[in-house]
Amino acid sequence: MVDPDLVVTSEHLRAYKPAPEFYRRARARIGPHVHVAASGRDVRGVLEAGVPCVRLRRPGHHLDPGGPVPGHIVSTAAELPGAVLDLALEHARRRTPPPGLTTTAACTAPTDTVRCLAPAVPSLRSTP
Repeated sequence: MVDPDLVVTSEHLRAYKPAPEFYRRARARIGPHVHVAASGRDVRGVLEAGVPCVRLRRPGHHLDPGGPVPGHIVSTAAELPGAVLDLALEHARRRTPPPGLTTTAACTAPTDTVRCLAPAVPSLRSTP
């Protein structure tokens, strides 16, 4: 079961995808998270809003030709936990938190970054 407080809709946020404002309001409402974009058109708004993104590639969905390209693209849902962890480790190596994923001190080690991401990725919740 999903916590109803973590469900966001355009109706509740009064903003509409793929506009960056939708993703900014979602982050303000639910807190730090990684957005999984299953629609190619969502990627531009997510990245322009500064929300970390992993694109789940689907047939017939193409990125905006003039828009940004996410650093993490997967073809199956089974690849998502690894892509999110890679995103966390990239930021840890640079000693910066992924945008929007921490509200206090910067993550300075891979385990700190994984801890920051754990609320967004159920398979990482048991990571020390």
